[in-house]
Amino acid sequence: MEMFESDLRAFVSQHLAAMRAEMVANTMQTKATGEAMKGLIEVF
Repeated sequence: MEMFESDLRAFVSQHLAAMRAEMVANTMQTKATGEAMKGLIEVF
């Protein structure tokens, strides 16, 4: 049972790290898109 618990904890922390990385990537992408939009708006 101990083994299972530590495996589960490792899985959960990995999953959370992956989700956080995805969120950061999405934020970066949104920021880049926002900058591009701002650039387009300035052109017009």
